[in-house]
Amino acid sequence: MVLVKKVLILEDQRTAREALVSMIEQMAEKVEIFCAGNLNEAFSETLQSTIDVFLIDIILEPGKPGDVSGMVFAEKIREVEKYAFTPIIFITSLQDLELFSYRNIHCFGYIEKPFSRAEVAKLVRSALRYETPRETGRVVYFRKEGILLACHIEEIVCATVSGHTMSLH
Repeated sequence: MVLVKKVLILEDQRTAREALVSMIEQMAEKVEIFCAGNLNEAFSETLQSTIDVFLIDIILEPGKPGDVSGMVFAEKIREVEKYAFTPIIFITSLQDLELFSYRNIHCFGYIEKPFSRAEVAKLVRSALRYETPRETGRVVYFRKEGILLACHIEEIVCATVSGHTMSLH
């Protein structure tokens, strides 16, 4: 079974997102691509899925002086244990942030604007070689009438609580 790798592109410019998607789709790799145009979309997708490679634009609000919100997003991602070593590729035209990114965030690489198809493919293909830890096989235990019951987390669709009774569906 071939594992489909998940790539998140956080880029505020629609045309740049579409160009990156096109370049990555042309690779022979099995890749599922998630696009986000802002931080809320990116955080939501990052928490709902397990991302294997991040492509992050450093400046997400060009009208805001000194904006580096993409860099802040990357710093927050590094605080999530499963993303501690997930490859991050920055999309930027700013060179002065490169050393900071490599040293503090452990950035995997840079894609300079305008994009080079060969460079995007080379960097993303290299980043996809790494595995992001997935939480599988975890079990939650419950005690009911003195009996210990096990439930695999992947099988839980939702949980409801009424009074002091929890029901798993």
